[in-house]
Amino acid sequence: MQTSQPDALALRIKQLSVGYRHRSIVSQMTMPPLYSGQLTALIGPNGAGKSTLLRGIAGLHPASGHIELGGHDFSRQPQAERARQLVYVPQSLPAGSKLSAFEAILAAAMAGQKSVGLGLNRPASAQLDAVEQLLGLLNIDTIAHQRLATLSGGQRQLVGLAQALIRRPQVMLLDEPTSALDLYHQCQVIDAILSATREHGLISLMVVHDINLALRYADQVLVLHEGQLVAHGAPGDIITPDLLAQVYQVKGHIAQVNGRYLLDIEGRLSP
Repeated sequence: MQTSQPDALALRIKQLSVGYRHRSIVSQMTMPPLYSGQLTALIGPNGAGKSTLLRGIAGLHPASGHIELGGHDFSRQPQAERARQLVYVPQSLPAGSKLSAFEAILAAAMAGQKSVGLGLNRPASAQLDAVEQLLGLLNIDTIAHQRLATLSGGQRQLVGLAQALIRRPQVMLLDEPTSALDLYHQCQVIDAILSATREHGLISLMVVHDINLALRYADQVLVLHEGQLVAHGAPGDIITPDLLAQVYQVKGHIAQVNGRYLLDIEGRLSP
C-alpha cells in the first residue's frame, strides 16, 4: 500500500453536490484528500452515485461545491484547463470506431495540444514516439494498427487508458474500468492503472464493483451509499461485516491469506 508523502499533490473535495436542477444525486460531500501516486477505489451499490460523482468532479455534470488541486481552486478553472489536468476514462470506448488503436491514442494526444491552445494540425515526432512508448508500456503494441471495432473489451479499455495517459494528466478518474471483463483482462487493466499511478505520480480515483479488486489494489477506499460518503480508509480496515450488511445487505467476512485480504460472501440478508 502506498502512503502519502509530505510534498504529494492533493485533490481536495468539499461540500460537493452533483445532480439535476431539482434533485441531487450526491449531496454536500466532503472527501478525504486524494494524493498523487495513490490509487483510491470508489465502491458502493448500484445507484449510490459513484459514476455521477466522477462526472461531477470532471465537470461533465452540473455540480456545486469546492474542488481544490494542489492548493488551487480547480472548480473555477475553464473547462479546457481542467481537461488538461484531469482525464475521465469511461467504462468503454465506442466499439464501432473506424480508428485504429494507434490513431485513437494519437488523436487524444493532439486533442490535448489543442486544449492548451497550441492548435497543431499534424502530429509531431515526439507525439508519435510517445504513442509508441505507451503501446509498449501497456503491452498493446501488437494491436496498434487494428481497428477499435475488432478489439476485445479489455483491449479497448487499455486503449482508453493510453488515451488518458498520453494527455499527461495529474488526475485520472476511471469509471468501472473492469466492467464486463474476464479475470485475465481485469488483472491486466488494473495492473496497468496501478503501474501508471505509481510511475507518473497520478491521483487516481477508480469506480469498481468487485470488492476483492479494491482489497487487492487500492491504497484507500471510499464507500458511497445513497449519495453519501459513509466510510473511508484503508481497505482492510473499513470493509467489515457490519459495512457489508449496512451498505450491500449481505452477510460476509474478510479473511487474510498470505498478507492479503479476501472477501467471502455467505449470502443475502433477509429484508
